[in-house]
Amino acid sequence: MKKSKARGFTPQSEWNQVDWRKLERTVFKLQKRIYQASQRGDVRVVRRVQKNIDEVLVCKNASGEEGNTTEQR
Repeated sequence: MKKSKARGFTPQSEWNQVDWRKLERTVFKLQKRIYQASQRGDVRVVRRVQKNIDEVLVCKNASGEEGNTTEQR
C-alpha cells in the first residue's frame, strides 16, 4: 500500500481500513483516565495520557497499522 509522506495525512483507502470502534474505545478509556487523574489532581498523569491520545490518533491508527509511526521527530 502506498504511504503518504505528509505527517497526519493518509489517503482515503487507508482511512477505510481503520477499526473505528476499537479506536473510539481506546480514546474513551484514555479520556476516562484523564478525568480520573484530574479529579485526583495528578497533573503529571493527565499530561502523559493526553500525549498518549495524540500518539494513538496520529501515529498508530491514522496509518491503519498499529505500531507504525508516520515520521521520526
